[in-house]
Amino acid sequence: MGLGKTLQLLTFIAWYLQKPDAKPVLIVAPVSLLENWQREMEKFFAPGFARVLTLYGEVLASKKVARPLIDQALLDQGMTRFLEAGWMDGANLVLTTYETMRDLSISLGTQTWGIMVCDEAQKIKTPGTLVTDAAKVQKALFKIACTGTPVENSLTDLWCLFDFVQPGLLGPLNVFGTKYRRPIEMRDGDQAQIEALKDLKAIVEPQILRRTKQELAIDLPRKIEFNIEQPELVRIPVSSEQRRMYNQIVQQYKQAAQTTSPSGKRLNPILGMLHRLRTVCADPRPEGAQPDLTLPLDEYRRRSPKIDWLIRLLDSLSSRASGEKVLIFTEFLEMQRTLQHYVGQRYKLRPKIINGAVKTDSRAPESRQKYIDEFQSHSGFNVLILSPIAAGFGLNIQAANHVIHFTRPWNPAKEDQATDRAYRIGQTRDVSVYCPTIVAEDFLTFEEKLDQLLSQKRGLANDMYNGTFDVAAEEFEDLLNVQ
Repeated sequence: MGLGKTLQLLTFIAWYLQKPDAKPVLIVAPVSLLENWQREMEKFFAPGFARVLTLYGEVLASKKVARPLIDQALLDQGMTRFLEAGWMDGANLVLTTYETMRDLSISLGTQTWGIMVCDEAQKIKTPGTLVTDAAKVQKALFKIACTGTPVENSLTDLWCLFDFVQPGLLGPLNVFGTKYRRPIEMRDGDQAQIEALKDLKAIVEPQILRRTKQELAIDLPRKIEFNIEQPELVRIPVSSEQRRMYNQIVQQYKQAAQTTSPSGKRLNPILGMLHRLRTVCADPRPEGAQPDLTLPLDEYRRRSPKIDWLIRLLDSLSSRASGEKVLIFTEFLEMQRTLQHYVGQRYKLRPKIINGAVKTDSRAPESRQKYIDEFQSHSGFNVLILSPIAAGFGLNIQAANHVIHFTRPWNPAKEDQATDRAYRIGQTRDVSVYCPTIVAEDFLTFEEKLDQLLSQKRGLANDMYNGTFDVAAEEFEDLLNVQ
């Protein structure tokens, strides 16, 4: 992530479009990334290097065929979405979304594309979904699957991406599963695994261009990961109230796990228990209760050790003259609002929140890019609060030099994608990464266990054929020994 895939692809496309027989190019990406493609074009290429059509938003609406004009026979078959004749209007570079490609795959499929790029191609990593099928039916002479995380969960992801770029290369999915995925994912190091991995690499590596920060001789500043380099600075002792709530949640889980459903099956409500333990670590309060933002900050800090830790860190950063800028990631909406309230109150700021509710279209009065531009141009200390899901890709926030994962996702690849909003080409300062972790001396907390699991899975992910895999609920069973 953050090593210039977009610019590299645009350079290739610009070279291709100079050919006298070049056919149009299709770029499919999440809507939040399409504007990034346009900004890269404007920044690095001469005006007019391509005739660009942005096939989403208002432009898309203007090019759809009105329902009354669609033949009844098509409507009877449930086919209701088409583009009008001549919709390309001379364009030779079309930018569109995965949703548009899915909904208008028939109209897009009538065009032969010289190049088709699927950016953040993990969107088409699941066999048999409508969006994956829509990508695979497009007529393209040359296909590119572009992603920083080609294997998020299992090698089925890799099979599906190659079934897009070169159908049949890896054989049918069931055969691939038997021949490659199962022996490789056993990870027991036996000869069958070694041979399967060797054979798979021999097939696919001629068609993979993979670059990592470690492999490139680029002058990036340091990334300081405090959970590795100075873990004592991010370890937060559990409070007595958290301990009480922990014990109550675990006991309730044990009781519920002993009950049976009407069909006679034993219930296993472990996911509910883990969600509650996760919440207690972040901001201890009774189940279902909303944050009480009427409380003074000092009182809230006494109740929440992690918020107290955050304020102490931000106090230190805000006192520096170097204009420290901080990204705080958490997917919990109520946590985002709580942090916005108290951080704003403490530092006389109004931190913006970037989550799924914020518009991706920069023409909107309030959009992700406007929030980022405002954050980056602000002189002095500043804070931006983000969802790792909504902001995990497509955002360049190199002005930030501190990244705090206030709560952590279940997959290390998603966490790394969030960190790399700041730690990417163009960053000029060292980037400090913090994962504050509630710990106890006499029992293993949810957050300490999650930190261990994420570290293990991140280590495996250094080889992309391992995948990263979400942390599974079953891996937390040793949390039941709380006293």
